[in-house]
Amino acid sequence: KGLIIFVVYEVLLYNTDMSESMNYDITGEVTTQWIEFVQQFYDFRESISDFFNNALGSRFQWI
Repeated sequence: KGLIIFVVYEVLLYNTDMSESMNYDITGEVTTQWIEFVQQFYDFRESISDFFNNALGSRFQWI
């Protein structure tokens, strides 16, 4: 259990370091990776909503 807690702590520490470096280093690699991740997430969410609209569109129109 101690190892798992240590790994989670390291991940949280690394994420806070990333967020701090994002604030200061706008043109840095971390920021571009984060922007790409956000764009991929929104694209994924749009594709999911499109899928549901296509598959269940006739049902949603009744609501």
